[in-house]
Amino acid sequence: MSGTNKAVQVLKDILGLKYEPIAVNFLETKAAPQGFEMPIERRYFQLLMGAGEGRKLLLTRATSPARQPPGALGFKEPPLKLTSGEMTASMGIFASPVVGRKTLSTMLRLPMGKYKAIACCHLTAAPFGPDVVVLEATAEQLMWPAENALEVGLYWR
Repeated sequence: MSGTNKAVQVLKDILGLKYEPIAVNFLETKAAPQGFEMPIERRYFQLLMGAGEGRKLLLTRATSPARQPPGALGFKEPPLKLTSGEMTASMGIFASPVVGRKTLSTMLRLPMGKYKAIACCHLTAAPFGPDVVVLEATAEQLMWPAENALEVGLYWR
């Protein structure tokens, strides 16, 4: 058993995970890792679901649907009506454009245009060191790795 496979099995055993951890890699070029497929019209969460089923998948600006949340993945600029808060206020999500704009400005986003593709697969099948590992788990199962990540300084800002 490889080091990664053993570590994943220990993680699954300790936390009681039902599903395989998913490796996510943000690629600065469109060059797809070998064996990865590019499904058309898939959102990021659909990519994660497919990876959870054992597929190796790649998302690019070209394969991302028009309805993908704009700007979150850095593939395209969000519309001005969204960033201004006007859209969220008119939909009744926030009380005013100011509140909507402030809230949306605090959301984490990938840098615009930096990454050309996002690769996802089971962690044990990843031909790369992941930028992110996604765990599908209960809140209680996630508390342990979250607490440890804080202790060793692995949390993002």
